[in-house]
Amino acid sequence: MGYHFFVRKDGSIYRGRPEGVVGSHAKGSNSDSIGICFEGSYMTETMNQTQINAGRELVAYLKKKYEITTVQKHKDVCSTNCPGTNFPFDAIVNGAVASTPAPSQTPTAKPTSNEKVTGTYEVTASDLSVRTGPGTGYRRKRHNELTKDGQKHDKDKDGCLEKGTRVTVYEWKNGWARTPSGWLCGDYLRKV
Repeated sequence: MGYHFFVRKDGSIYRGRPEGVVGSHAKGSNSDSIGICFEGSYMTETMNQTQINAGRELVAYLKKKYEITTVQKHKDVCSTNCPGTNFPFDAIVNGAVASTPAPSQTPTAKPTSNEKVTGTYEVTASDLSVRTGPGTGYRRKRHNELTKDGQKHDKDKDGCLEKGTRVTVYEWKNGWARTPSGWLCGDYLRKV
């Protein structure tokens, strides 16, 4: 397991890698962090209070033990949507009351100051995954599935575009941008 801890939906917490061992949970940030995984898919699910309470206790314990002042989401350090738009980060990290929509309501997209339009964009993440469809449920493309230009900007040959790569966006769907090589998360694109 690449994580140091795994929090189940029933509130049980499992130890993964020992805390003194480097994890494999956030490329580029593994050596100075402790990885915690929460069971569930928080792009579509909402977390139950038992799991929130367990996560809150674990984070509070680790913050105190290691004098941690900054707790980050996976997407704060990597090109990903993880842990998901429904993940109750503030409730777990700061003890805030989780604000989740009522079951009959459908969450709406956050208004943005940058209207998503077609055109040229620049990748702002260090490694931005190119997906086969608009979302994390679609697999990452392989290097040889990218366009020739995309392959030039995939230095690690792992289906990810390097920071600073310019791409042409033809379509937007649920915050994802369709480019010649594939779909990219719009959170990591800046209009140029």
